[in-house]
Amino acid sequence: MQNSIWKIIVLSLSFIFAILFYKHLVGLNFLLFNTVIIGLTIFKFKVKNKRVLLLVMINLLMACMVVLNGSFVAKFMAWISLFIAIGSILFPSIKSLLRTIFSWCGNTIISIPLFFRKNQEGKGGIRIFKTIKIILIPILIIVVFILFYKSANPVFNKYINSIFEHFSTFFKKFNLQFILWYLLGFILSILLILTHSSKWKVVSDRENSKTDTLIRKRIRHYFSSFIGLKMEYKSALFLFASLNLILFFFNITDVYHLWFNFNWDGGFLKAFVHEGTYLLIVSLLLSIVVTLLYFRRNLNFLQNNKLLKILAVFWLSQNLFMLISVGLRNYHYIEHFALAHKRIGVYFFLAICAAGLISCIIKVWRVKSFHYLERVNAFSVYLILIGMACVNWDIVIAKYNFSNYNKSFLHLPYMLGLSEKALPYIDYTDEQLEKMDDVQNKKFGYEERGYHKKVDYKKRLENKKSKFIEEYEKRHWISWNYADFKAYEKLKNKSYD
Repeated sequence: MQNSIWKIIVLSLSFIFAILFYKHLVGLNFLLFNTVIIGLTIFKFKVKNKRVLLLVMINLLMACMVVLNGSFVAKFMAWISLFIAIGSILFPSIKSLLRTIFSWCGNTIISIPLFFRKNQEGKGGIRIFKTIKIILIPILIIVVFILFYKSANPVFNKYINSIFEHFSTFFKKFNLQFILWYLLGFILSILLILTHSSKWKVVSDRENSKTDTLIRKRIRHYFSSFIGLKMEYKSALFLFASLNLILFFFNITDVYHLWFNFNWDGGFLKAFVHEGTYLLIVSLLLSIVVTLLYFRRNLNFLQNNKLLKILAVFWLSQNLFMLISVGLRNYHYIEHFALAHKRIGVYFFLAICAAGLISCIIKVWRVKSFHYLERVNAFSVYLILIGMACVNWDIVIAKYNFSNYNKSFLHLPYMLGLSEKALPYIDYTDEQLEKMDDVQNKKFGYEERGYHKKVDYKKRLENKKSKFIEEYEKRHWISWNYADFKAYEKLKNKSYD
């Protein structure tokens, strides 16, 4: 297909994007646009790479989750997945997701001047950007001086403000917001006119030069350099042996007090969980930094270094064990204080930490490179966040917390802060709320409870319900998502689970 036809497609896609998203919430419109642009990109670049097709399938899954869940996490990951999918189609040889996104951004900038040329090599092309540069600089200077003169002269300021008001009215007629949506659609679609030329394949060429296995860099050996390497080896042995002893003692105390002898004294467990999480973050960062510091170069290839590797792997494994202890802390927190977004997020954070530590263990034992760590960990984080986006956590929190009101602390103000999708699952009668309140009063002795009377729970809930129903009935069909639809139907029909 000729380049001019692709330019027409880009302009058409930009207009479609603006129509789909202008004054509309993200929902079915994202699935429609996502399917069209991914389909066209696959068609133009003739995708056959299995890894790329997997990323495309993940992207389509996220687009479906936007329609199914409509949650913020699903929408955020859907946009990220779209960038990754298009970037992977353009550069199938790039295996790092971070480099894929950077390539997407870089090639978007490259594609804009290509769009304004007669052909992609630029022969006979118009010099639109030079013209803009010549005009834009004087305009900016003029604006700066106008602002100075406005401040110095009240009469001049009055006339200038009047002119600005006329300009504002003029531009409102052209609907600047629609134009901005059109420009965003143009940026997302512009890569369709890109072709694989040596000018913009620098990133993929660099990617191909990198390997997962660490390569030994042979240096001319001197006696002093060999002694230095041996001293570094002894220093590392001492360090990892000491770290293992300290962490082993720490884990033993955690097992004794947390695993087998934990008794809740009725106090808040916030600090109990947060301290363990903060410790974990610091420990994880130190683990990675220390591991990369000592296993970055020829220490990996030193003869008889197996003891050092065993000590390093055992230390990293002990950090993995500490993850379980932090997870157990979070479990006790949820058991007594119910679910919350941050408490759920702790488990996904632990999963990311586990992936990072396991990749470090593989790096040490199998002599992998930093490129391997970057590639594997980026993909692991991506998959974990994809898993997180596949569940509507507001509904999970609402169902769990109200069904466990006789076991866990029910914080009603927090329930009111959940999204509209959870409204049917937090809507209870006054009698039911009174019963819950009685149970909570007997079980918990805190001054600040989730009293529905104190926080006007029922009144605020009814207000939130009426606003949601009114807003939902005004929505266009392209903003549709199943979670909101289900909530609306339940609220209208009063058929709660």
